[in-house]
Amino acid sequence: MSTEAIETAVKKLRTMPEPSRQRVLALIESLSGPKTSTPVKDGIASTAGCISPEDADLMERVIREEFGRIHPDDWRDVFRQ
Repeated sequence: MSTEAIETAVKKLRTMPEPSRQRVLALIESLSGPKTSTPVKDGIASTAGCISPEDADLMERVIREEFGRIHPDDWRDVFRQ
């Protein structure tokens, strides 16, 4: 990241309310934390809880905006092919 980009980010942080700054800090810490890999034991069940509720809501909102309605049972068709 360029020095200019860092300075711009800091300026924006200074104008944010404290709760938003704390969310940004938590995101930065989660991205820069240690990367550990664990073997998959229970298939997809082992991934449960790895996405925060906020990130899941964001993903759902983006999918709805980009693709329209989300059909909760569409994933079942993957196994029928």
